[in-house]
Amino acid sequence: KGTLGAANFSTRHTIENTTFGVVWRNRAVSDYLFLHAKLNDPKEFWLTVAHDRRSDEALVTAMDVENLGHHRPGLDAYWQNLVTDGRVATTTLSDYYARLSREAPCSPVAASWASQEDELRNNDPYALWKSPSNAVHQLQWALVDAVLSVVDQHRHSLDTATEDALDRALASDGFWWASAQPWWDATIIVRFARQLRAVAEKLCATKEERAAVERAYQAVAATVREWEASGAVAQRQNSYLAPHQRIRCMAGGILTSTKKTTP
Repeated sequence: KGTLGAANFSTRHTIENTTFGVVWRNRAVSDYLFLHAKLNDPKEFWLTVAHDRRSDEALVTAMDVENLGHHRPGLDAYWQNLVTDGRVATTTLSDYYARLSREAPCSPVAASWASQEDELRNNDPYALWKSPSNAVHQLQWALVDAVLSVVDQHRHSLDTATEDALDRALASDGFWWASAQPWWDATIIVRFARQLRAVAEKLCATKEERAAVERAYQAVAATVREWEASGAVAQRQNSYLAPHQRIRCMAGGILTSTKKTTP
Protein backbone atom coordinates (compact mmCIF):
# COMPACT_ATOMS: atom_id res chain seq x y z
CA LYS A 1 0.00 0.00 0.00
CA GLY A 2 3.03 2.30 -0.17
CA THR A 3 3.99 2.10 3.52
CA LEU A 4 7.37 0.71 4.51
CA GLY A 5 7.48 -1.94 7.22
CA ALA A 6 3.84 -2.96 6.82
CA ALA A 7 4.25 -6.35 5.11
CA ASN A 8 2.93 -9.36 7.02
CA PHE A 9 5.25 -12.34 6.61
CA SER A 10 2.86 -14.87 8.18
CA THR A 11 0.20 -14.45 5.48
CA ARG A 12 0.04 -16.08 2.06
CA HIS A 13 -0.64 -13.27 -0.38
CA THR A 14 -1.97 -13.46 -3.91
CA ILE A 15 -2.55 -10.69 -6.42
CA GLU A 16 -6.21 -9.72 -6.16
CA ASN A 17 -8.52 -11.64 -8.54
CA THR A 18 -5.69 -14.01 -9.57
CA THR A 19 -3.92 -17.09 -8.23
CA PHE A 20 -0.52 -15.40 -8.66
CA GLY A 21 1.40 -15.68 -5.41
CA VAL A 22 3.48 -12.91 -3.86
CA VAL A 23 6.38 -13.20 -1.42
CA TRP A 24 7.55 -9.99 0.22
CA ARG A 25 11.12 -9.42 1.32
CA ASN A 26 11.92 -7.88 4.67
CA ARG A 27 13.48 -4.64 3.44
CA ALA A 28 14.69 -3.51 6.87
CA VAL A 29 16.73 -6.68 7.48
CA SER A 30 17.79 -7.01 3.84
CA ASP A 31 19.11 -3.44 3.80
CA TYR A 32 20.80 -4.02 7.15
CA LEU A 33 22.65 -7.02 5.75
CA PHE A 34 24.20 -5.36 2.73
CA LEU A 35 24.46 -1.77 4.01
CA HIS A 36 24.95 -1.78 7.76
CA ALA A 37 26.00 -5.21 9.03
CA LYS A 38 29.11 -5.15 11.20
CA LEU A 39 31.04 -8.05 9.74
CA ASN A 40 32.88 -8.69 13.00
CA ASP A 41 29.72 -8.62 15.13
CA PRO A 42 27.03 -11.11 14.01
CA LYS A 43 25.19 -10.61 17.33
CA GLU A 44 23.84 -7.32 16.01
CA PHE A 45 22.07 -9.23 13.24
CA TRP A 46 19.92 -11.07 15.77
CA LEU A 47 19.14 -7.82 17.55
CA THR A 48 18.06 -6.29 14.23
CA VAL A 49 15.69 -9.18 13.53
CA ALA A 50 14.27 -8.97 17.06
CA HIS A 51 13.79 -5.23 16.78
CA ASP A 52 11.90 -5.68 13.49
CA ARG A 53 9.40 -7.95 15.31
CA ARG A 54 7.95 -9.36 12.08
CA SER A 55 10.35 -12.16 11.18
CA ASP A 56 10.78 -14.30 14.28
CA GLU A 57 9.36 -17.36 12.52
CA ALA A 58 10.38 -16.76 8.92
CA LEU A 59 12.79 -14.21 7.50
CA VAL A 60 12.77 -13.41 3.78
CA THR A 61 15.76 -11.38 2.60
CA ALA A 62 16.78 -10.46 -0.92
CA MET A 63 19.70 -8.57 -2.39
CA ASP A 64 21.85 -8.41 -5.51
CA VAL A 65 24.35 -11.27 -5.44
CA GLU A 66 27.29 -8.92 -6.06
CA ASN A 67 26.75 -7.52 -2.57
CA LEU A 68 28.03 -10.83 -1.19
CA GLY A 69 31.76 -10.24 -1.35
CA HIS A 70 32.06 -7.81 -4.26
CA HIS A 71 30.64 -4.51 -3.02
CA ARG A 72 31.39 -5.55 0.56
CA PRO A 73 34.36 -7.92 0.81
CA GLY A 74 33.74 -10.33 3.67
CA LEU A 75 29.96 -10.19 3.51
CA ASP A 76 29.96 -13.58 1.75
CA ALA A 77 31.63 -15.23 4.76
CA TYR A 78 29.35 -13.31 7.15
CA TRP A 79 26.30 -14.52 5.21
CA GLN A 80 27.53 -18.11 5.20
CA ASN A 81 27.96 -18.00 8.98
CA LEU A 82 24.38 -16.78 9.37
CA VAL A 83 22.71 -19.39 7.18
CA THR A 84 24.68 -22.23 8.78
CA ASP A 85 23.99 -21.02 12.33
CA GLY A 86 22.20 -23.60 14.47
CA ARG A 87 19.34 -21.18 15.05
CA VAL A 88 18.58 -21.01 11.33
CA ALA A 89 16.90 -23.52 9.03
CA THR A 90 16.87 -22.46 5.40
CA THR A 91 14.02 -23.37 3.08
CA THR A 92 12.83 -22.75 -0.45
CA LEU A 93 10.38 -19.96 -1.20
CA SER A 94 7.81 -22.50 -2.40
CA ASP A 95 8.00 -24.47 0.87
CA TYR A 96 7.77 -21.27 2.90
CA TYR A 97 4.76 -20.15 0.87
CA ALA A 98 3.04 -23.53 1.24
CA ARG A 99 3.42 -23.45 5.05
CA LEU A 100 1.51 -20.19 5.42
CA SER A 101 -2.00 -20.87 6.70
CA ARG A 102 -3.59 -17.44 6.52
CA GLU A 103 -4.47 -16.12 3.07
CA ALA A 104 -5.21 -12.63 1.82
CA PRO A 105 -5.43 -10.95 -1.60
CA CYS A 106 -3.41 -7.81 -2.23
CA SER A 107 -3.06 -5.08 -4.85
CA PRO A 108 0.56 -3.88 -4.69
CA VAL A 109 1.21 -0.30 -5.72
CA ALA A 110 3.77 0.44 -8.42
CA ALA A 111 7.13 0.41 -6.65
CA SER A 112 10.67 -0.98 -6.68
CA TRP A 113 13.02 -2.38 -4.07
CA ALA A 114 14.31 1.18 -3.58
CA SER A 115 11.07 3.19 -3.56
CA GLN A 116 10.61 5.67 -0.72
CA GLU A 117 7.24 6.65 0.72
CA ASP A 118 7.54 10.27 -0.42
CA GLU A 119 8.31 9.11 -3.97
CA LEU A 120 5.16 6.98 -4.01
CA ARG A 121 3.09 9.90 -2.74
CA ASN A 122 4.54 12.01 -5.57
CA ASN A 123 3.71 9.37 -8.19
CA ASP A 124 7.41 8.73 -8.80
CA PRO A 125 7.72 4.99 -8.07
CA TYR A 126 10.80 4.40 -10.25
CA ALA A 127 12.78 7.51 -9.31
CA LEU A 128 16.17 5.89 -9.93
CA TRP A 129 15.32 4.77 -13.45
CA LYS A 130 12.40 6.73 -14.91
CA SER A 131 11.56 9.86 -12.95
CA PRO A 132 9.21 12.44 -14.46
CA SER A 133 11.32 15.14 -12.81
CA ASN A 134 14.56 13.98 -14.47
CA ALA A 135 15.17 15.41 -17.95
CA VAL A 136 18.03 12.98 -18.62
CA HIS A 137 15.78 10.02 -17.84
CA GLN A 138 13.14 11.34 -20.21
CA LEU A 139 15.71 11.71 -23.01
CA GLN A 140 17.13 8.25 -22.32
CA TRP A 141 13.69 6.71 -22.71
CA ALA A 142 13.10 8.73 -25.87
CA LEU A 143 16.29 7.13 -27.21
CA VAL A 144 15.05 3.69 -26.14
CA ASP A 145 11.76 4.30 -27.95
CA ALA A 146 13.58 5.41 -31.11
CA VAL A 147 15.82 2.32 -31.09
CA LEU A 148 12.96 -0.09 -30.35
CA SER A 149 11.02 1.46 -33.23
CA VAL A 150 13.91 0.53 -35.52
CA VAL A 151 14.01 -2.96 -34.00
CA ASP A 152 10.29 -3.42 -34.65
CA GLN A 153 10.70 -2.36 -38.28
CA HIS A 154 13.68 -4.63 -38.91
CA ARG A 155 12.95 -7.76 -36.90
CA HIS A 156 13.84 -9.87 -39.93
CA SER A 157 17.43 -8.60 -39.59
CA LEU A 158 17.77 -9.46 -35.90
CA ASP A 159 20.43 -12.01 -35.12
CA THR A 160 21.56 -13.38 -31.77
CA ALA A 161 24.49 -10.97 -31.49
CA THR A 162 22.26 -7.94 -32.07
CA GLU A 163 19.65 -9.21 -29.61
CA ASP A 164 22.38 -9.69 -27.01
CA ALA A 165 23.68 -6.17 -27.68
CA LEU A 166 20.17 -4.77 -27.23
CA ASP A 167 19.74 -6.63 -23.93
CA ARG A 168 23.03 -5.22 -22.63
CA ALA A 169 22.16 -1.70 -23.78
CA LEU A 170 18.81 -1.84 -21.97
CA ALA A 171 20.38 -2.79 -18.63
CA SER A 172 19.20 -0.61 -15.75
CA ASP A 173 22.63 0.80 -14.87
CA GLY A 174 22.46 3.42 -17.61
CA PHE A 175 19.33 4.90 -16.02
CA TRP A 176 20.39 4.37 -12.39
CA TRP A 177 23.58 6.38 -12.85
CA ALA A 178 21.55 9.19 -14.43
CA SER A 179 19.24 9.60 -11.44
CA ALA A 180 21.51 11.99 -9.50
CA GLN A 181 19.60 10.73 -6.47
CA PRO A 182 22.43 10.78 -5.58
CA TRP A 183 24.10 8.47 -8.10
CA TRP A 184 25.65 10.01 -11.21
CA ASP A 185 28.28 8.88 -13.70
CA ALA A 186 28.38 10.66 -17.07
CA THR A 187 30.70 8.05 -18.62
CA ILE A 188 28.30 5.19 -17.89
CA ILE A 189 25.25 7.17 -19.05
CA VAL A 190 26.82 8.04 -22.41
CA ARG A 191 28.28 4.55 -22.88
CA PHE A 192 24.84 2.95 -22.59
CA ALA A 193 23.42 5.56 -24.96
CA ARG A 194 26.13 4.70 -27.50
CA GLN A 195 25.34 1.01 -27.14
CA LEU A 196 21.69 1.72 -27.92
CA ARG A 197 22.63 3.77 -30.97
CA ALA A 198 24.92 0.98 -32.18
CA VAL A 199 22.00 -1.48 -32.15
CA ALA A 200 20.04 0.68 -34.57
CA GLU A 201 23.09 1.05 -36.81
CA LYS A 202 23.51 -2.74 -36.98
CA LEU A 203 19.98 -3.21 -38.27
CA CYS A 204 20.54 -1.43 -41.58
CA ALA A 205 18.04 1.26 -40.63
CA THR A 206 16.89 3.81 -43.19
CA LYS A 207 18.48 7.25 -43.33
CA GLU A 208 15.45 8.72 -41.57
CA GLU A 209 15.54 6.09 -38.83
CA ARG A 210 19.25 6.58 -38.24
CA ALA A 211 18.73 10.35 -38.09
CA ALA A 212 15.97 9.97 -35.48
CA VAL A 213 18.16 7.73 -33.32
CA GLU A 214 21.13 10.07 -33.74
CA ARG A 215 19.05 13.07 -32.62
CA ALA A 216 17.87 11.16 -29.57
CA TYR A 217 21.44 10.10 -28.74
CA GLN A 218 22.84 13.61 -29.14
CA ALA A 219 20.08 14.99 -26.90
CA VAL A 220 21.15 12.62 -24.11
CA ALA A 221 24.86 13.41 -24.50
CA ALA A 222 24.30 17.17 -24.72
CA THR A 223 22.05 17.26 -21.66
CA VAL A 224 24.55 15.24 -19.64
CA ARG A 225 27.26 17.77 -20.51
CA GLU A 226 24.94 20.66 -19.73
CA TRP A 227 23.96 19.22 -16.33
CA GLU A 228 27.59 18.82 -15.35
CA ALA A 229 28.65 22.26 -16.59
CA SER A 230 25.72 24.11 -15.01
CA GLY A 231 25.92 22.40 -11.62
CA ALA A 232 22.50 20.80 -12.08
CA VAL A 233 23.89 17.43 -11.01
CA ALA A 234 25.21 18.73 -7.70
CA GLN A 235 22.01 20.68 -7.10
CA ARG A 236 19.88 17.59 -7.67
CA GLN A 237 22.15 15.46 -5.48
CA ASN A 238 22.10 17.95 -2.62
CA SER A 239 18.34 18.36 -2.86
CA TYR A 240 17.95 14.60 -2.54
CA LEU A 241 20.49 14.15 0.24
CA ALA A 242 19.46 17.12 2.42
CA PRO A 243 16.43 15.52 4.13
CA HIS A 244 18.25 12.19 4.54
CA GLN A 245 21.31 13.70 6.28
CA ARG A 246 23.40 10.69 5.27
CA ILE A 247 23.10 7.78 2.85
CA ARG A 248 25.16 4.64 3.29
CA CYS A 249 26.54 3.16 0.07
CA MET A 250 26.62 -0.54 -0.75
CA ALA A 251 30.40 -0.66 -0.48
CA GLY A 252 30.49 1.03 2.91
CA GLY A 253 30.93 4.70 2.02
CA ILE A 254 28.65 7.48 3.28
CA LEU A 255 27.10 10.30 1.24
CA THR A 256 25.88 13.58 2.69
CA SER A 257 24.62 16.80 1.10
CA THR A 258 27.92 18.57 1.73
CA LYS A 259 30.49 15.77 1.63
CA LYS A 260 30.98 12.61 -0.35
CA THR A 261 32.99 9.80 1.24
CA THR A 262 33.74 6.94 -1.12
CA PRO A 263 34.91 3.46 -0.10
